[in-house]
Amino acid sequence: MRSLFASAAIVLATAITAFADTPPWQKPAPAMNAQHQQAAAQIAKIVQSSNAPLARLGFNPLTTEWDWQRGQRSTQPMSNMTQAGLSGILSGRYYVYYDPFAKADGGLSVNYMAPDGTAYRCMNWKNGYREDRAKWSAKQSAMGFAGIQKLAGGKDGYGWPTVYNSGTGNLILYGYDGRNWHPTPGHVQNEYAPAFAELCPNLPRVANVNQAQTSTDYATFRRQAPGAAIRGAGVVFPSNPSNPLTAEMYYALYPPQLQ
Repeated sequence: MRSLFASAAIVLATAITAFADTPPWQKPAPAMNAQHQQAAAQIAKIVQSSNAPLARLGFNPLTTEWDWQRGQRSTQPMSNMTQAGLSGILSGRYYVYYDPFAKADGGLSVNYMAPDGTAYRCMNWKNGYREDRAKWSAKQSAMGFAGIQKLAGGKDGYGWPTVYNSGTGNLILYGYDGRNWHPTPGHVQNEYAPAFAELCPNLPRVANVNQAQTSTDYATFRRQAPGAAIRGAGVVFPSNPSNPLTAEMYYALYPPQLQ
């Protein structure tokens, strides 16, 4: 599997316009809990009050190829932040994460998300650590609201599915391996860390140093300073990153003809 952020040629970059054979509202509803149902109801209320309801949730459900890539679109997590909200929590801060698509060793990666749209990237890569720069922005996600887009080149497109938990500060992106969506554990913080300097000495230092954050293992890094993650940012609807609301859940409850 390739890194979620290593290639500019992302699969979410192009809208699919072919009609699907089996949209979610024509199939048995997937298993859902009360939180999923409440989140879907919140989205439907927003969509129904919009002048262009279908445009607010990314791809048009009536023309999306739901079975594309073994059902990738159906099972895609619904992003739960606005573009302004997602951009606001990222801009001028450090986005720290573990990318299992790149290397299965738990090692952290970090990006300084500069306000000018430059992402200074320090990536745990196959043969060690790699530093480079890319563009970043908060873009409309293919399903739901806003997602993070980080590209090595100038190609535009949709944001990757992104779910934020305002209580824990977890900011989770999802990557697709051809069969399933997988979470990329992460968070955003204000402070620089000694671990960043050890891994990538060219990463910009724009804030105070949290001396407790010395580990290069992501899980340990979080435990060393549990209060460092930015919490409390607004979301459109609450979602559990480990069991998020998906597109097929939402459209099974609220078919587009009812919106």
